[in-house]
Amino acid sequence: MLNDWRLLYVNLHVGDLAAARAFYENDLGFEPIAEGPGTVSYPAGHAVLCLDRAEDAGVPPPQGRDRSIAVTFLIDDIDEMRAALEARGAKLPKTLVSPAGSMIDFYDPDGHWLSLYQPSGKALGWPSAAKVRALRSAPDGRPSPARTGLNDHDVLYLFLFVDDLAGSSAFYHEGLGFQPIEVTTCNRGVTSLADGVVKYDVGATMLTTHHVGDAEHAALHKVTTKSSGGLAVGFHVPDLDAAAAELARAGLDVTRGTGPLGAIASFSDPGGHVYHLAEVSEAALARPGGDKMRHIVTASL
Repeated sequence: MLNDWRLLYVNLHVGDLAAARAFYENDLGFEPIAEGPGTVSYPAGHAVLCLDRAEDAGVPPPQGRDRSIAVTFLIDDIDEMRAALEARGAKLPKTLVSPAGSMIDFYDPDGHWLSLYQPSGKALGWPSAAKVRALRSAPDGRPSPARTGLNDHDVLYLFLFVDDLAGSSAFYHEGLGFQPIEVTTCNRGVTSLADGVVKYDVGATMLTTHHVGDAEHAALHKVTTKSSGGLAVGFHVPDLDAAAAELARAGLDVTRGTGPLGAIASFSDPGGHVYHLAEVSEAALARPGGDKMRHIVTASL
């Protein structure tokens, strides 16, 4: 079902848009490509990162840190990026190192979980490394040096945590049709199951489910399997009506509406994570940021 869908945007709902903008633009170096009342969009490689005022979106204000999903950016040199962001004023914790590579986990003012990731040599031998190589070899796939910050760096992973391994597979693979790129265990100790981490192909990004088992295990790793509602993921679909109808036939509760890109359809996974489907209108492509959207929906990745 999702073979022709690709990640289009990640919407982060924020309580104070001015404070969020100060963080993303001053501390992280993102540069707006479009903005309007209560919203601003930034380039994130082959996707768009959007900040939306929670009140306007009808979403409860964020409460604390959202440990249900992590937005992970692909970094070529994590030490160089750390130096660049800290020079801009960002406060970052220590770098974590595992067999998968080097990572820096941190949070925006609203508690959204962000991560910087530089793959290790070992990880570049895994099946998922094909996605890394594709991003790095794309004509526009090498952002400016890290001194400019995170602007236009690719979202390589969206990590989300699940408590039902079979149910997660039934929803994402069997139900929606996501194709696994790699099935493995977690290199950060979140799960010890050989098939506990599944990386699904969603265009230029991998949506990755991590099994954590019961509530006690999730608490041990300080993660949660239930969405806070503060983040929504948008996919481009070539035929919104057909996609929405197919999801409805599969038993999903699909709601229809409109957004800045045109008509949308929305549904949630078992953990409450919200997904939007958008068939980008020509009117949206003609507005500021439209060139970025056009590139995303036509890219070969």
